[in-house]
Amino acid sequence: MMKTGLLFLKLFMLVLFSFLSGCQEDEVTVINPPADQVIKPNSEEIKLLQRVALKDGSSDNIIDHASCLSLLFPLKVTVNGIVVFINSDDDLGAVEDILDEFIDDDDEIEIQFPITVTLENYDQVIVDNQGELDNLIEGCIEGGLDDDIECLDFKYPVKVSLYNSGSQVAEVVTIGDDEQLYNFFIDLKNDDLANFIFPVTVILSTGTEALFYDNNSLRDFIKDTIYDCDEDDDDDHNDDDAVDEIAFQNVMTDGEWIITYYFEDREDKTSKFENFSLVFSADGTFTATNGISLFQGTWQIKADDNGLELEFDIGEESLKELDENWKLIDFDDGKIRLRDSSGGNTTYLTLERP
Repeated sequence: MMKTGLLFLKLFMLVLFSFLSGCQEDEVTVINPPADQVIKPNSEEIKLLQRVALKDGSSDNIIDHASCLSLLFPLKVTVNGIVVFINSDDDLGAVEDILDEFIDDDDEIEIQFPITVTLENYDQVIVDNQGELDNLIEGCIEGGLDDDIECLDFKYPVKVSLYNSGSQVAEVVTIGDDEQLYNFFIDLKNDDLANFIFPVTVILSTGTEALFYDNNSLRDFIKDTIYDCDEDDDDDHNDDDAVDEIAFQNVMTDGEWIITYYFEDREDKTSKFENFSLVFSADGTFTATNGISLFQGTWQIKADDNGLELEFDIGEESLKELDENWKLIDFDDGKIRLRDSSGGNTTYLTLERP
């Protein structure tokens, strides 16, 4: 009886061990996704995605003339002798206003050092003087030929599944911006396999959104879209290449405008238009009134490779200076700045809300 019981115990332990071993093997069994559905280190997909995620430094080119680095705000600069404190990109307009005030002066911008700059790979560097900054700038490739792909952006957050074939550990990573995406792919190890959790949405430079359901179509779309837009990575702060014609027309036709600045022949002649207000209609007509008389004219927007032009035509003698082809410098909901360069002279015109 004792031998029979001992034999039964041995058989039970053997069956239990086999069962537990089987359970353990089931826990670590991982089914790898198809090879064409994973993103591997050093692959073409990785390089394209990193280029999309690079930091674009062109927004502050008016100061540093370099698209591959960004100035970290706050910043103090002296523009043509005027001190300007810059706390955000919005303050760069004040720098532009000073530079555009006179056409025959030698513009000069002095940066108060030390400053911190962010490189396109998101590394930050402390710069102690202009010479050190110039050395960094020399490494930039300008004119839209740099590595940064700006014609599309990911709509965040995105989720990526990550699997390490060595440790057999799988996880899901949520990515909230370009910097996190760039660093995620930089940190991938040789035995890491990654894959977006689809669908993934990208936003084109036009504002249009596109939806993707696999890596292959996303990769091919990025390759086809690299040069589909003008990145405006240059030093000409007055060209406004990326101006939306429809958006500009909507601002023009939304309410009343007055002339707050008219500079011609090196002289401020704004007072000539002091009592006039202008109203533009979508049908291409506009009215100008000084409270006593009402004058009518026409206007139209023209677009070319250099941006937008605004053409006025009005017969009133007191408003004849407006009859020019004005180059659009910039605009927002409350201000429109224009420039006319003809006959060897440059004239500036600014419209604002009353």
